[in-house]
Amino acid sequence: MLVSAIRDTVIALAKASPAKVPALVNVLESYKGSIYRRIGLHLLRLFSETARSEIDERLRDKKQFDERTGCVKDQYANFVAVDDLKLNGKLTLGENTADNGGLRIAYMAMLSTFAGKEPAARDGLSAEQRFFLGWANVWCQNRNDAYQRMLVTIDPHSPGKYRVNGTVSNMPEFREAYHCPATAPMVSQNACRVW
Repeated sequence: MLVSAIRDTVIALAKASPAKVPALVNVLESYKGSIYRRIGLHLLRLFSETARSEIDERLRDKKQFDERTGCVKDQYANFVAVDDLKLNGKLTLGENTADNGGLRIAYMAMLSTFAGKEPAARDGLSAEQRFFLGWANVWCQNRNDAYQRMLVTIDPHSPGKYRVNGTVSNMPEFREAYHCPATAPMVSQNACRVW
């Protein structure tokens, strides 16, 4: 419903300023991954927070949930933030789980907008590649080592590099979009999936 509202707003803008349509489409294509992922992230965060108490009532579901989130926690705990300082997978677990699930939802939403018709490649990139590239652009950061060391101990968000690389390494859709071999660094050998 929210994606439809965004689409309706874009159509209204296009009707109001037809000359700006090509530029508008280009901008939206570039940021589609970010927009969809953000919507999915917040939906999953809300679901995760409310569902956790319900999951606690069902031991089997809780065990599966804990195993899956444990995979994410362990994966991110192995990422090096600065020098030999690794991320705190437990501290960043909620955001990492939301990023991973949100990007999956975003990708599915994007595919549903195609209605069976693959958009033409633009600038040598497929729609799928532009999706991942657009989302990754949101997390471009330039932090000095001292600031990064401080953040890794208190910030529940992983550094942008791992919000991107950690998430896409868990998605076979990324591997397929960029034709990565199974042994590529951007392909997790133990891909995590909670949702």
